[in-house]
Amino acid sequence: ALGPPSLERIAETLCYGVELVGPGHMALGSDFDGGGAAPLDASELPALTEKLLRAGLDEDVIAGVMGGNAVGFLRQALPES
Repeated sequence: ALGPPSLERIAETLCYGVELVGPGHMALGSDFDGGGAAPLDASELPALTEKLLRAGLDEDVIAGVMGGNAVGFLRQALPES
């Protein structure tokens, strides 16, 4: 998203990505855990979830974006032990 970062812009970008590449390929980056320079942190994830619901994403898609897709990827990519 262009412009200053905000919950609205992040939601718009996630919705665009879901439309562009499909819901199984979108996930939040690790900068939401406080480890990066993101202007938002995990405390604002409930508000982001609400914005995604209002934008029309269903709960299953949002669950994937909020972590399910990343977990699925890691389960596939990492060795079992």
